[in-house]
Parts: sequence; structure tokens; C-alpha cells
Amino acid sequence: MQQALDYLIRNNHTDAYKVLESLANIYKYKSEHAIKYGDMHLSLNQRKKASDCLVQALTIIENKGIREICVKIYAKAKSVLLRLIL
Repeated sequence: MQQALDYLIRNNHTDAYKVLESLANIYKYKSEHAIKYGDMHLSLNQRKKASDCLVQALTIIENKGIREICVKIYAKAKSVLLRLIL
């Protein structure tokens, strides 16, 4: 998945944010899974990675000037980040 993301970013593809959203969802799942097994360090690490992916996705969208997508991503990122913080 990282190679696909690198390719999309390198070629300024507007769908790179979708890969980052998917990665954020994977990291979020891993964080929740780590909590179930009592590994708070791993959980926090995965939450940080999820947050970083969402911030990078927002940056890509803002740089591309895709307002309608940005609004949708912002709402989703805000929701996920709030859940990560709580």
C-alpha cells in the first residue's frame, strides 16, 4: 500500500487522499485491537499514525483546492480525531 501511496503522491494524483484515509482506518483498527490486548503503547502509536495520515490527506486536498472533497474529509477527520483523543 505504501508503494501505491508513494506513486500517487509523486504523480500528484488527486486520489492519494483515499489511500491515506484507508491507511488511517487500518491504523485505527490496529489501535483498537491493541487496547483489547492491553498494549497502550502500541495503541497510542497506531493512533498517532492514523492522525498523521488524516492530516496528510487534508494537506493534499487543500493543496489541490478540491473544496467539496475537503469538506467531506474534514468532517470525517474531525470525527476520527475526536474519537482518538477521547
